[in-house]
Amino acid sequence: MKKLLVFLCVMVAGTAMAQKHVYKVEWKGDSIGYLIAEKSDHGGLTRIELTSITEFSLLFSFHMSTEYLSVYRDNHLLSSLSRSMLNDKERNLTKTKYMDEFYHIEKDGEVERISEEIKESIATLYFNPPNGNEIFSERHGTFCKVEKIADNHYRLYKPDNRTNDYLYTSRGCQEVTVELAMAEVRLKRIL
Repeated sequence: MKKLLVFLCVMVAGTAMAQKHVYKVEWKGDSIGYLIAEKSDHGGLTRIELTSITEFSLLFSFHMSTEYLSVYRDNHLLSSLSRSMLNDKERNLTKTKYMDEFYHIEKDGEVERISEEIKESIATLYFNPPNGNEIFSERHGTFCKVEKIADNHYRLYKPDNRTNDYLYTSRGCQEVTVELAMAEVRLKRIL
């Protein structure tokens, strides 16, 4: 895992055209993976990608990968995709697309529509603190409450009654604490 993380850091540092942040994922003090957050601007579009790979063992070994892709124009979400895989099997797939006056959201085969404008989402939190008191979750396909806990500290309340805490410095998001069903993991920015 350490060799993979060093390789990723070198690869990320070598390409400076986009804004990239690399996070080490820790569980109980051990490194179990990484997350790369990349933001790029092309032709009036802002593209934000989150890619995460984690490996851990309880009674069995688990390999989890997560990807987010969100595309914005003028701080307005045009589309997003969120996919989670566990041991090479899809756990979650959510697609969101703006269709003139509403968003078409397809989550695990179910379709919904929302008309509220989406100006920021989970992916944007890896680059900037939230501006409002709710934010769109690409994974859950709905808005989540967000609360300022202290200076540079925000808490996101997810629909599954779990929370994420985001800590910021002048360089952007430095640490994320994610509450999961059976554990809590920390993402610490290393680049």
